[in-house]
Amino acid sequence: MPCLTRDNGDIRYCFFISTRHGLRYECSSASKIQVDSWLASLQNHSVLQSNCTTPDELTKT
Repeated sequence: MPCLTRDNGDIRYCFFISTRHGLRYECSSASKIQVDSWLASLQNHSVLQSNCTTPDELTKT
């Protein structure tokens, strides 16, 4: 997982998401566990949406 080390030695774990609409969401935390949790949640949500077949089903999740 990408991480940044600041001048004071603090480490920030980070990732970003680019949407099909051109938006970019950047997320970071000092906690690797927190970032892993966010990524797991996003992956789970993505799998749920990929199983939907109609646009109406996408709004139910």
